[in-house]
This record gives sequence, structure tokens and C-alpha cells, in this order.
Amino acid sequence: MSLQSVKPGTGGLAEKTPSGILSRAARRVDFDGEPLFPDVLAFLRGVATGSGASLRFVTEEGERTAVATLVAEAERVLFADPGYRLALGSRWRPRPAEESEQHGDEDSGALLPVPDLFPGLGSFYVSEYDLADLQARRDFRLAARAPLLVVVAAPETPEGRAAALEAARRLVGAAEEAGLAACFFNQPVFAPEVGRRLAGRFALDAPPQVLLAVGVPRSGSHG
Repeated sequence: MSLQSVKPGTGGLAEKTPSGILSRAARRVDFDGEPLFPDVLAFLRGVATGSGASLRFVTEEGERTAVATLVAEAERVLFADPGYRLALGSRWRPRPAEESEQHGDEDSGALLPVPDLFPGLGSFYVSEYDLADLQARRDFRLAARAPLLVVVAAPETPEGRAAALEAARRLVGAAEEAGLAACFFNQPVFAPEVGRRLAGRFALDAPPQVLLAVGVPRSGSHG
């Protein structure tokens, strides 16, 4: 399951589940940290132009670290909500052994650090235990290592959200075409106060709807 598919809301939980090409960016990626070439960045910018959303490309190390810090902070905010943990637990599924082998290290593939000893209890483990610190530290490391973070902003309207998802779809497809990997770190989108700070940091004229990481994956961390 994907963290970005569950959003705490007033009086319950709302789902925002990517489909099609976007579902391939639901798995966390451990990037090799190497910067992207200028022509690749230009290609990605060009592909997303005309989607109707505003994009901010974040490549400078200090700024990427600041964004990764917000990702980790939002993770802690979300995990403080028992309803969020319950929703994660209800959607959690153990990874088949062959998939674990295909994707290599569990830490770079599976979304939540669930012990493999008792996979049948994974849903209970996710629902009942506060994994905020484990997940926050892990996602900080992964997001900070991404050579490119793209903040996609659009109005909080059906049209705005559709424009943001279209921009994300184009970026994920273009990244794959360029031999790269992409993954979502949408926690700040689902923690409104943290999302406002992300918007303020980059003087965005609309709320962030998508946070996408792009780069070259380390061997065995994506598939």
C-alpha cells in the first residue's frame, strides 16, 4: 500500500489513490544521490509544462534537506492520528518472498518497517504501534538523497487536483523514459500545517498537491 493514498480528514479518512502510471511511483526508492544532468532537468520541465499546475524543482542540497525535514515532520503528525494508523493497517499486505528478492533490501522497498517474523500480524502491528520515528527517519534519508524533488502546486479544487495529478503522471512517465525512478513523498500534502510551511518556503501561489522525488535508483532498490 502507499502512504500517499491515505489522508486524515475531518470526521474520517479520505483516499487519494494514484492509478495507472502513478501507481508505479507508490513504492519508496533509495536513490544513488548523483545529481541529474541539466539536459535531463530541462526534459522533465518541458514534459510537465502545460499541465495547468505550478511546479518547483528543488535540486540544491540544503533545500532538499529542508523539504526532507518537512516530510519527516509530517510523518510524525500523521502517525499521531490513530485513525491514520488504522487505515494503514487495514490496507497493509505482506510482500511475497519473490517480490522481496526482486526489490532487494526491505528498507528501500516496503513502505513500512514491519518485521517479517510474523507476517500475518503485520496489519495489527501497523495499526497498534506508533512507527512515526522509524518511518520519519527512513523517509528523511530517502527524500534527502533524491537529487530532484518536485513540488506540484495547484488550487484545492477538483480541476486543480486533476492538473496536479496530470503533472505527476507526465513527470513519472518522463522519468521512466529517461531511465530514472520516481516516488511520492506526499506526507506534507496530507498534514495541512506542514503543507502550508512547504508552500511558504517556496512562495507557492497554491497549496502543494504532490511531492515527487526523481533520480537514479541504487541497485536493487526499485523494480
